[in-house]
Amino acid sequence: TTTLEGQVHSMATLGDQFAIAQTDDGVFRTFDNWNTSELLLTDVHAFQEGDDGKLYALRGVSLVVSDDFGTSWNTLGTISTSSDANASFSMRDLLITSDGMILVSAGFSLANGTITDAAVFRSQDQGQSWVPVIEGVFPNHIISGAEGKLYINPDGVLVSSDNGDTWTSRNDGLVFADIYGINGIQPASYPTMTITESGKIFAGSAGFGVFSGKTGIVSNQSTVQLHAQTEMELYPNPAIEQVQIEFSNDWNGEVQLQLIDIRGQVVDNRLIQKPAKSITYSYLLPTVPTGQYWIRFMHGNQIIARPLVIR
Repeated sequence: TTTLEGQVHSMATLGDQFAIAQTDDGVFRTFDNWNTSELLLTDVHAFQEGDDGKLYALRGVSLVVSDDFGTSWNTLGTISTSSDANASFSMRDLLITSDGMILVSAGFSLANGTITDAAVFRSQDQGQSWVPVIEGVFPNHIISGAEGKLYINPDGVLVSSDNGDTWTSRNDGLVFADIYGINGIQPASYPTMTITESGKIFAGSAGFGVFSGKTGIVSNQSTVQLHAQTEMELYPNPAIEQVQIEFSNDWNGEVQLQLIDIRGQVVDNRLIQKPAKSITYSYLLPTVPTGQYWIRFMHGNQIIARPLVIR
C-alpha cells in the first residue's frame, strides 16, 4: 500500500468504496475509501464511469475502457493525430453523457508550449470514430448542464443545445467593465466552471474570485474585495520594455505588484511602496513572450487589475 500525496489531476469512483486517481506520481486506486491505495503502472487520465458501469479514460491519443477496476485497459479508438511528429498529445477533459455520447477536449503541445490541432472531439459510437465539433479551442471543462445542454470554457463560456453541432456565447455577467474600467476580464481567466440544475453558471477565475453567470457579482467577497474607487492607467499600452503605472487610491504602504499571463500564472511578483494617494511607478518588464497580460495590485484583501499587451 502507499499514501496518496501531491496534486490530484482527475478522479473517478465506482460504487461506494472503489476510486481511482491520477497524480504527478502516477495512477492510484483504492478499495477502502483511501485508507490504503495502490499504484497502478498505467498512464491513463481523465477518468469517468459510464452508465454501463465500466471505467473510461484517456490514454495517449485514444479512449480506453476497463471492466476490472483499472487493472487492464482496452483501446476503443484514436481521438486525434497531428502533422507534427514532435507534438505530444494533451488532454483537458472527458465527458460521457447519459445517452452515451463522448466528448474530449484535446490538442497537441509543441516544444515551445503552444497548442496545435486543438478541438472538442465527439464520438457517438463508443469511441470508435471521432469528429471535431468545434475547432481551435482547448477548454478546461466540458459540462453537461441544464436541459442536456453542453457548456465549455475556452474563452468565456460557450453553450450548445444540439450535441455540439453549433455553439453560442453565454457570457451573462462574466464581464465586469464597471469594476475594472475595461471592456471585461480576459476570458482565459476562467480555468474552472460549474453549472447548477437551473442553468446558472459559476466560473472560478485565476486570482479574481468566483463569478456568477447571471447576476455578475463576485461571490467570495469575504476573501477577495474588488476596489472600485481606484484610478490606474498604464502607458504605453502595448508596451515593449517598460510601462508607466499611474496609480491613485486610498491605499498606503506596501503594495504587491504582479504580472499575470492569460493562463492565470504569475510571471513576476514584487513589493512596492505607496507613500501617497497618487504615485507613478516605472515598471521594467521582465523577459516574457509577447501577448496579453494583466497588471494586478494587491493590498490586504483588496485587488485591482488592468490589462496590458506586451510586444
